[in-house]
Amino acid sequence: FGIVPKEKILASDYSTYAKSLNKAGKDSMAIVMMEKAMEADNSVDFVKEIMTAYYKLRKYEVAAKFLESKLSAGDKPDVNVTFIGTTVCGYEAFTM
Repeated sequence: FGIVPKEKILASDYSTYAKSLNKAGKDSMAIVMMEKAMEADNSVDFVKEIMTAYYKLRKYEVAAKFLESKLSAGDKPDVNVTFIGTTVCGYEAFTM
């Protein structure tokens, strides 16, 4: 990313790099790239992945904020989201 001018980097570039970092277990760097992908293109949704990465990093309060943003957008929680919400964040109302 350092060689290419910033205006020529696409959201899909950040997205692809974030996915590879996530698979490699580099959660902190993956979060940064996922957030950049979301900033570059509003249609890219990494909220669940970012929340899960913060959960793995034991940053539960930040994970809770992403859970709230996902739910306030009207998304129905899936099993992973429900697990994080009920066990860590205390969102008993979202048990399935």
